[in-house]
Amino acid sequence: RHRTPQREGWAGHRCGQRRGWWKTRTAKEAAMLRRLLGRDLDFLSSSEETALSRLASARRRLITDGGRVDTKSEAGFGACSSFLESLDAASRTLRLETAPRSYRGAFTINYRALFPDEARNYRVDVLEASVEQYAVIWVNGDKFEFSAEAMRRAEALQKAWADVCALLARWSQAESRGRENFRDR
Repeated sequence: RHRTPQREGWAGHRCGQRRGWWKTRTAKEAAMLRRLLGRDLDFLSSSEETALSRLASARRRLITDGGRVDTKSEAGFGACSSFLESLDAASRTLRLETAPRSYRGAFTINYRALFPDEARNYRVDVLEASVEQYAVIWVNGDKFEFSAEAMRRAEALQKAWADVCALLARWSQAESRGRENFRDR
């Protein structure tokens, strides 16, 4: 099934803008946080809390247009790039496991230049492509068709994007009220 960014509930770069999400902490949210961090919030070091605060701050600096993160303008692209760099830094600080990326070995030489190793290598253009949901793109005059699997992975990326942004929105609110409100609700 094809989803569009305008569809209610679809992440479509609507970073953390679910109405009322922050008002209650559900079991699903607590499970997501434990899965993301691999442990309870009571055990975050000061450097881990700082990394999450910086990431939440980078999320707040994202430029939006019509509820969607702007990746087209120079300023929007830069803010998104900064967010992705902060996401990578926070992931390393929190020592989050990196998903396997051995599939990159099958990439063309041009793509291997963009993704040379097993590192995360978060890119604004990949995030943007996951939102656009185009089945075909043209690069330097060559036509590339995305597989059904690539389209499913783009949708999964958008769900992960929405989950991370929603979690960071919650983190930001908890920071403004004090960390204990985040832990105890």
